[in-house]
Amino acid sequence: MIESESNEESVLLNCLRSPQTYDFNHPFDLDKLKSLCTYHRIRPQLYELLKANPHLPEGFKSYLKEHRKQWTFRNLAFLREAQTINHAFDNAGIDILFYKGGLLSQKIYGDFSIRESCDLDIIVPPNKLLQVGELLTELGYKISRDPELWGKEVFVKADSEIEWFNEEKQITIDLHWRPNHPRTGLNFSFVDCIKHAQVYEFQNHDFTVMQAEFTFLLLACHRIKSPQRRLCHLLDLLTLSQKNTLDWNLIAQLSKEFDLQRVLSKTFTSILAIDPEIKTPNAISKILPPNWQNDHILNEDSHPLKPFREKDVSWFKKSLNFMLYSASNHDSVRKKISCNCYIFLRPSVEVMRKILLSPKLSYLYPLIIPFVYFQLALKKKN
Repeated sequence: MIESESNEESVLLNCLRSPQTYDFNHPFDLDKLKSLCTYHRIRPQLYELLKANPHLPEGFKSYLKEHRKQWTFRNLAFLREAQTINHAFDNAGIDILFYKGGLLSQKIYGDFSIRESCDLDIIVPPNKLLQVGELLTELGYKISRDPELWGKEVFVKADSEIEWFNEEKQITIDLHWRPNHPRTGLNFSFVDCIKHAQVYEFQNHDFTVMQAEFTFLLLACHRIKSPQRRLCHLLDLLTLSQKNTLDWNLIAQLSKEFDLQRVLSKTFTSILAIDPEIKTPNAISKILPPNWQNDHILNEDSHPLKPFREKDVSWFKKSLNFMLYSASNHDSVRKKISCNCYIFLRPSVEVMRKILLSPKLSYLYPLIIPFVYFQLALKKKN
């Protein structure tokens, strides 16, 4: 069940639905609204949407304007680092794709600085990870977690990304070798990404990015792969869907190829919750499940979601919920089922931190995983 919208959630959604005319008559707590905007990472986007609204409260406008300036400078630093990394990887002969971030902002909004980016997301070939690690080390980056797992075959198969941090520049690189975690069942590979990539020229540099249609599907998958969905990705999808340049026939074709019809149903349910005037393209309507707009599971995407919370439950129930959450990588099992995939016995990083088996013994993981999850769950009881 979805919790009732708070006053601040109602205000935020109404801002997005009618950015030029919303009158802000609904009562709200400014600090709570600021926190909500921070969580959803939409402050620069929201400022651009609302700055011409004559009803925008001055305190809220000043807050958004200040963060618009801050993220402009921050994203310029990311752009300089993206150029450095792009040049280094090109000289090393390693393929690299830039994913989300400022380049996506430039493609969607025509402005590199309008999306909040806490890191640089790049996708690299999984068979070049050790070489990539050496290159990042030369550039001043250090691996942020699980150094004992780095480079292990089972870790590469079980995970999808790891962060590297440059302390001097205060920049984090989110290094992917696939764009989605394998336990979500949304398994685009590096080869899939390269197949649907294009060269994007920006400020006299050539960057490799995903085509707009493939980007749309990646963003749609990114929104549903965890319970911490944010409205920033929904705004990206909304803006993309409003453009006349997308090839919806190609998106429909790719959706069938990767079995993402239910994912698209969730996406368009969310888009229509913000802008009901958007027409679902005919090519997409033809592949969506029957009665997709009335699907109870899909309706939960209409609201800005907050992290998974548990109130007034016993430690045993908390432990059980933790095991299910860890095993499914979702806050509810039905979301995994709705993606046509439920991988309960695939080893997670939590399991590998406890027990790292050689590839020849990986068949033993299904026997070990339940015991590791139970042990982890017991630690959560307090």
